[in-house]
Order: sequence, then structure tokens, then C-alpha cells
Amino acid sequence: MDIMPTLLDFASLDHPAKRLAAELLAMQDSSLRLLLPGEGGVAFNERGLGGELFGIRAYRRGDWKILKLPPPYGRGKSQLYDLSKDLGETSDVSAESPNLRADLVNR
Repeated sequence: MDIMPTLLDFASLDHPAKRLAAELLAMQDSSLRLLLPGEGGVAFNERGLGGELFGIRAYRRGDWKILKLPPPYGRGKSQLYDLSKDLGETSDVSAESPNLRADLVNR
């Protein structure tokens, strides 16, 4: 997911094939539009979405989120949350769903 595909999506434009007579590579990412409020899409579908910043890692697919907070922010181990029941991420359900936890950790 990236900014350029998002801007083209909002402008209802296709990715240009050329610029100043030079061929452009095809975009490999997709629009962020479904992540924005009021767009009515499903942001975290089967594909999921994740990222890492300063050692803090998160991945979300559907209602599930795996989060790893290294010290001093957290315990340094992955925590699993069911956001359909716990939007505030207060109850780690890793012990109840070890297979799902393992699957999401490997994403």
C-alpha cells in the first residue's frame, strides 16, 4: 500500500505508462483508500496489513492483531488480540489461539 496508488485512485486515473517518453515501471503496491474513514471498505481483509517501526512490530488480518513491543515499551514477546471483542488491546489471547498466533507471527 502506498501514496501514489492512493492518489491515482482518488483522482480516478490509471497509472501512466510513460513520462517524458520514458517507460514507467508498473506499481506494485495498492491504494490506501479503504483504510481512510468514510470509504466503506474492508481495510484488513484476508491479505492483512503490517509494519515495523523502531522494533515495534504489528500485523492485522481481519479482527486479529499480533503485536510485538520490545523493552522498554513491552515484554518483547508477541501478543495476540481479538479486536472484535477487545478493541483496546487489553487481553492477550495467545494462549487460547496458539496456531493463529504462530501464523500471524510469521507474516
